[in-house]
Amino acid sequence: MAIVRMGFNRIPYLGVFSMCTDKVALFPAQFHFREREVRDALGVPVVKGDMDGSPLIGILAAGNSKGLVCSDLFGVSGQGQLVGLGVDVGHVPGKFT
Repeated sequence: MAIVRMGFNRIPYLGVFSMCTDKVALFPAQFHFREREVRDALGVPVVKGDMDGSPLIGILAAGNSKGLVCSDLFGVSGQGQLVGLGVDVGHVPGKFT
């Protein structure tokens, strides 16, 4: 396994802003980083998007090998890319996130 050290907009709390499953890594569109290096280190495609304009992907969504789930209050930009990679995106109804 490769260990890669890099900066993501000088923010140390990467888990708040991104998430990774065994099929895809989802990062905020506003982040500037070496996408190819991340893709090679993680071994999955990188998709840039957000949750209704919020970069807090790691807080507002959860995922595993079956897909990605978030509250129905949030739309996922880049959802077409995710579906194209075979990642189902589900929305949980209700006021609880």
